[in-house]
Amino acid sequence: MNLWLLTWLFSFPLAAPASAPEAMGLKDLWHNVKNKSPDADKARFQLARAQALVKGSNLLWLPRISYSVQGAPSPTYRCTVPEAWMPSTLPTGMSEQEFRETFCVGTDRDDSITLNLDGYALRFEVKAVLPLYTFGKLDYARAQARAARAAAHAGSELTRQKLWLTVRRSYFARRAYLESRRLSDRARKLLDEAGAKAEEYEENGRISPTDLLRFKLGENEFSQKQLELERLGELTAATLHYLAGRPVEVRESDPWEAVTTRPDPVDRLVARAVERRPELRLLAAARAAAVAQAGLARARMLPDLGLFVRYRLSLSNSDNPTSAYANDPLHGNTLAFGLGIEGNLDFGAQITAVRLARIEQREIEARFAAAKDALTLEITSVRQDVILALDKLVLIEKGQKLARAWLLALSDQEALGVLKPRDMADALSALFKLQFSYWEVRAQLEIAWAQLALALGEPVPG
Repeated sequence: MNLWLLTWLFSFPLAAPASAPEAMGLKDLWHNVKNKSPDADKARFQLARAQALVKGSNLLWLPRISYSVQGAPSPTYRCTVPEAWMPSTLPTGMSEQEFRETFCVGTDRDDSITLNLDGYALRFEVKAVLPLYTFGKLDYARAQARAARAAAHAGSELTRQKLWLTVRRSYFARRAYLESRRLSDRARKLLDEAGAKAEEYEENGRISPTDLLRFKLGENEFSQKQLELERLGELTAATLHYLAGRPVEVRESDPWEAVTTRPDPVDRLVARAVERRPELRLLAAARAAAVAQAGLARARMLPDLGLFVRYRLSLSNSDNPTSAYANDPLHGNTLAFGLGIEGNLDFGAQITAVRLARIEQREIEARFAAAKDALTLEITSVRQDVILALDKLVLIEKGQKLARAWLLALSDQEALGVLKPRDMADALSALFKLQFSYWEVRAQLEIAWAQLALALGEPVPG
């Protein structure tokens, strides 16, 4: 290979190494996720929609304006004058057409030009009504808009709480994995040392084949645990990547202290949850909307009282009679204003709407009562999860102390030369299981506290 070819091969830049995932604490991860989550964006849009409805309901008192413009080809119409009115001689200075337009009492179509549709007819009409009294229609509509806004606020808060729960789950699951991985590396080192001793004992005849197989079986069980741990690591990393939108890692230097305080009694927790739970506020908003809908359905059966103004303009190229007796719909201006009553009667639809609104109102009342009853069961279940994790944590800590004491006793036996290898294998296996269980229960405790916070409706960080 000549020098030119080598120069050409090494002239291409090497690929940049993959950047290490960014280390984040729990608050950093939350601030990153809450601004990028599609669910949070959806909740914000729903809240903006509800606020727009409230602003629109404040404009319902403005006049309602309707208008129409109509245009069509029209055959020519001519004035008609009774023959008895036609004089034998026309007044001086007046033609027959002028006489007809002055004294005609109606208009008639000229049959001679019926098929010649060269005429036109235009009509413009506008109507404005300013409501003065609507029997509560405007108030009920405003109440519906306010209920929609309250529901959007509650839905947005519920979305944030569920997202906060997901972030806490993912964060502490990753922390537990990192601690378990560190423990796994240390355990693997101890097992390798124990394996070397077991081989030495086998050469010296100090270990029976049964004990050696027992040790190998424990080593195999530990290898299976490592495989599960690797799978957990991949899943937790993928979850953080999905939430943050980029590769991130939890900051291991952040403190992680277990909250060992026992939760309050159930009745006290339920009283707090009733005031805070977004689901109950959602049902309360739905109940307010149902009440407003029922009132609006009843009010729509009654008319509206208001000021009205109506203007009509008609134009046509047909004859325009000037007689006061002529009834001509194709020409002229009309303006009317005053106080009026306007309503719509459709008894079948309106009565059905009232009945449906009342049924929906009763249904939401039943759902509200059922939600309060289910709240006690939910809080009791989550509270017991917290208590179970706390009790298991205490037992595991005691078990770790016993396992270490066992290992110390076995080290003394080893110094005296009376150690049984199977006892060392059992002691190491017990200690490793307890240590792995410790971090697993620590994560379960954090998740249980997060679920209890969600059940109580506690506010999430800003």
